[in-house]
Amino acid sequence: YKPSDWKKSVHTTFPNISPDNTFISKEENDRLKFDLINDIKEVFSDLNMPNDIYFPNFWYNIYHNGQGQESHNHISEVGERLAYWSGIYYYQHSTPTVFKRSDYLYRTQEFPGHEKSQLNSCFYQTYYPHVEDGDMVLFPPYLEHYVPDLQFEEKNKEQMRVTFAFNIGLKV
Repeated sequence: YKPSDWKKSVHTTFPNISPDNTFISKEENDRLKFDLINDIKEVFSDLNMPNDIYFPNFWYNIYHNGQGQESHNHISEVGERLAYWSGIYYYQHSTPTVFKRSDYLYRTQEFPGHEKSQLNSCFYQTYYPHVEDGDMVLFPPYLEHYVPDLQFEEKNKEQMRVTFAFNIGLKV
């Protein structure tokens, strides 16, 4: 299944991975979700954020050479509520996801010399974190993001980028 507003070519299991999936076994999927949710709970606890959480949606995206994903956000209903937080786990042949601000209000706070300050990254319109296999990025669901079309080197044309994406629900 691919949502109708996803126009680019990507192999996805959105909104959830089925138990009979051939790419990842149910046992491996359950173990990955268990490990990720526990890591996220620890981070949320350290940040004084509510951490009674679960994954109402957990899926993977596979991108081959020339494939990417258009700009989107994760503001959608997950079960009965909106997502509390969202995330991406970089599994294989990781390349950055580009996060972008949809507003320009941050520009009203630019000050002379901000380019040389430690706050300079706060003024970027786009941000693409350096990621490696095994990294996880958490972000608010309203944050727009996309995957640029992949261009693997000629010798690596058969590689595929694999990420696991998820929405986080807050138990109430």
